[in-house]
Amino acid sequence: MPNENETPTRIEQYLAKATGEDAELPAAPMTRIEQYLAKIAGEDVELPEETYTRIEQYLKHIAENGGGSGGDITLETLTVSQNGTTNAPSGKAYKKVIAAVPVPTLDTLTATDNGTFTPQSGHAYSSVVVAIPTASGVSF
Repeated sequence: MPNENETPTRIEQYLAKATGEDAELPAAPMTRIEQYLAKIAGEDVELPEETYTRIEQYLKHIAENGGGSGGDITLETLTVSQNGTTNAPSGKAYKKVIAAVPVPTLDTLTATDNGTFTPQSGHAYSSVVVAIPTASGVSF
C-alpha cells in the first residue's frame, strides 16, 4: 500500500481498483500493461491482439479468465433473514454477510381449553401448562 502522502502511480490505481478499493482510475490506459490492468479492474477496454512478454501473457489470462479461480467473480453483499444454508450463485462470492435472523420471544402458554394454539409472529412457547378443569361425575 502506498504511503498516504504519496500520489499513487497509474498502475497502483488500476491495482487498487482490481482489489476492490474505491480507487479513481486514469481517464484511459496509456500502455499495454495498463490496458490489461484496466480490464482486470472492470473497465470496458479492448485488449491487445498479441502478447509480447510473459507478463502480458499472464495479465491477458487474468483479464480474460479471472484470477486463480479461473473465472470472473462478482462480489456481493448478502443479507440473511432466516437460518439455513445459502450458496453463492455461479460467478459470485460474498464479500460481506449481514445476519439479521430474528430471535423469537419465548412465552409460557397456560391452556384452559382444548384447541390449537399458535404463537404470535416472532414468539414461541418455552413451556405449555395444560390446566383444563375436570368435570365431576363424567365418565368415559
